[in-house]
Amino acid sequence: MVHPKLREGANLSQSRSEKARHARLVRVIEGEIVPRLMMSRAAAATSAPSADVAELARLLLVHEGEIASEFVHMLRQHGALPERICLELLAPTARRLGELWARDACDFAELTTGLNRLQAVLLEVSAERH
Repeated sequence: MVHPKLREGANLSQSRSEKARHARLVRVIEGEIVPRLMMSRAAAATSAPSADVAELARLLLVHEGEIASEFVHMLRQHGALPERICLELLAPTARRLGELWARDACDFAELTTGLNRLQAVLLEVSAERH
């Protein structure tokens, strides 16, 4: 038979570990899952004009990264917020590049180059937010 004080201590440590696990779960949900859901809903609800997405995808595939960066910089000068650029232009452009590759409109090397250039643009836009 386990002494009541030992059982009470075991329940207390189990309770602490459950509380800690619950707190970690809440932090992950609040810090990771909910923001991603909000961004995906916002991106689905409003998106950049398809012409801008198509043009940025073309620039990423055909020109050096600086040209695509200048295109996004021009949008920023016309008042586009960094958050909107990320959600409404860069994310759909990444999807568009994937669609182009799936349709064999570009090869794997072009896709990789375009995505690398897109990542560089994303880093620039992200730096503007801070």
